[in-house]
Amino acid sequence: LHRVIDPRTRINTCVYMASPLTSADDEALIEEILARLTLREKLGQMMQPDWRTFRSAPKLSEAGAAVLPAWAGSAVKRALNAPLTDEQCDRSVGRHCLGSVLGGGGACPTPNGPLAWQAQAAAMQRAALRASSGLPLLVCNDSVHGQANLRDATLFPHHIGQGCMRDEGLVEELGALAARESAACGINWIFSPCAAVALDLRWGRTYESFSEDPALCGRLSAAEVRGIQRCGLPMAACAKHWVADGGTALGTGKFDMGGIGKAVKSFGLDQGNADCDDAELRATHVAPYLPALAEGVLTVMVSYSSLNGVKCHASRALVTGLLKEELGFRGVVVSDYNAVQQCGGSYSAAVCKVVNAGVDIVMTAGGLFGDLTWRRQLEELEAAARARLAEGGGEGEGEGE
Repeated sequence: LHRVIDPRTRINTCVYMASPLTSADDEALIEEILARLTLREKLGQMMQPDWRTFRSAPKLSEAGAAVLPAWAGSAVKRALNAPLTDEQCDRSVGRHCLGSVLGGGGACPTPNGPLAWQAQAAAMQRAALRASSGLPLLVCNDSVHGQANLRDATLFPHHIGQGCMRDEGLVEELGALAARESAACGINWIFSPCAAVALDLRWGRTYESFSEDPALCGRLSAAEVRGIQRCGLPMAACAKHWVADGGTALGTGKFDMGGIGKAVKSFGLDQGNADCDDAELRATHVAPYLPALAEGVLTVMVSYSSLNGVKCHASRALVTGLLKEELGFRGVVVSDYNAVQQCGGSYSAAVCKVVNAGVDIVMTAGGLFGDLTWRRQLEELEAAARARLAEGGGEGEGEGE
């Protein structure tokens, strides 16, 4: 590992992850799998829908109820949150060879206990293994300070509270506990830690940041990665949100509750624009990611926000150039929830920008908020890929693709 921060706060351009994420045998198996997958199977691996959309499509008037906790009392909510059946999982995960799924805020089966969670996750995994791709599924959740979607789970202080304690060992322990609670629900990918450096306390998501001190954010992010990924069970951590989400300017934010790309007016700081030069970007906002990368964090999530007027999701310089090439990150880069729609006038144009920037997996509400269904998104992604192949921008389908 080579990581240098000199007294002038400049970061060495040669930063390497502490150890390879995969062995030579792993790489050989990956190449073998890729060689047999069709284009559609590969695209299915790139799509991450909200699993609540796998049920019969709710009416738009009921969609809001679908995102609320099931114990809130409504018969509609209970029906929309019933554990997924094998048939529903086969129609979605299996038919479309999905590689990952998530449950957005408040997502939970009914009854909301570990056994129902396990049963649902098992149904999704069975469908994944029955699919033509035959690959196991990544099941994702925002277990940032405990498995908050599980009723009666133990919840810990938000990151801002953990930052106040300045105790790396404690943060690591809390991360491991959250990971074990999540694993008991069939989850194997957690969207945490948040490595944001919150520079303006008026930002509504300041509580997600450990501190305004980049060094402390870095140490505690690395500690949480250790806790999650060394909890004794298969679990991936996710450093987020790449990059400078805590440095946006007041008034540049967009109020976009569902993340569906329909915001029309500036609002506060969230999802706004960070104006900073390269030195400030590296010293303040990139620096906290370096310890997490050194710990071997398996995934990174991109920020809704913009840097110097360019959406982070659409910036090849940030995602491929800086994160993957310069910093040597070889794990998975995932979009934020419906962030793709904010990057172009049409979904097709937006998803092309985001994938070409270096995003590997598209996280989507998939129609839950009245937005484009994930099946339609998958069709548009496939059409764009086939058009690119027809232009000679890639190899043919199947063997050697």
